[in-house]
Amino acid sequence: MKMILNPRQAKFAELYVASGNATRAYGEAYDVAKTEEGNFPGWCATDGNRLLRNEKVQAEVERIKGENQALASLSREETLDYLVSVITTPVGEIGPDSALCEEYEVKPDGTVKVKCVSKLGAVKELVRLTGMAAPEKKEVSFDSEVTAMLAGIMGAKEL
Repeated sequence: MKMILNPRQAKFAELYVASGNATRAYGEAYDVAKTEEGNFPGWCATDGNRLLRNEKVQAEVERIKGENQALASLSREETLDYLVSVITTPVGEIGPDSALCEEYEVKPDGTVKVKCVSKLGAVKELVRLTGMAAPEKKEVSFDSEVTAMLAGIMGAKEL
């Protein structure tokens, strides 16, 4: 349920969710002039935190976060598919509208500069998600001489 907020409170909630910074969100939502150093005045921190304690603003922040989370959710399979595509797609096949493209520039001489998602980063994340980095489990057994020796040392009849 969307709470009724004034336009500045609503803008504050949106900016706070985007940045996680109450001071900046307050300063931008309420059009506060920055200091000579380029920061918002200290009272913006106080007023921003006070606004965060407002029940209506809290509810709006939680509502926006919930919407964002629902939109951003990928299944495990979708995440794995994406990581595999990052790793296996040749750079020459990445166009400006590709989900793998971070920057795309056509230079005056006609050459194309493409910056794509990190393949090494994708490999690391894929290894982490699939557990491939976990050490292999090996079964260890001792022969009877070692077992007898240990039993003698420990004073036990059987191990």
